[in-house]
Amino acid sequence: MARRTDIFNVGKLGLSSGEGRSVDVEVAVDPFEFGGQRYELRDGVVDARLDISHTVHGYAFRLRFDAGLEGPCVRCLETADQGVDVDAREIDQPGGG
Repeated sequence: MARRTDIFNVGKLGLSSGEGRSVDVEVAVDPFEFGGQRYELRDGVVDARLDISHTVHGYAFRLRFDAGLEGPCVRCLETADQGVDVDAREIDQPGGG
């Protein structure tokens, strides 16, 4: 089972340049507003996979999870339930701009 994670200290992994690791975490996702309507996750948390790679001067991250999103339908405003697959990537290079 994944641990609830709000802050993740990448430095504690002790990765050398070229090394990587995958970590399973439980992440809280706050509700958000879109088009003046409020949307939120069914449970408020998701089980996610975080892939971390140490580059020459920084880190590369990939976060993946599936979530059930609840909120009003954009056409009829009745309650709607939609599954969302997230696959996000980010590169951190200090001084890279």
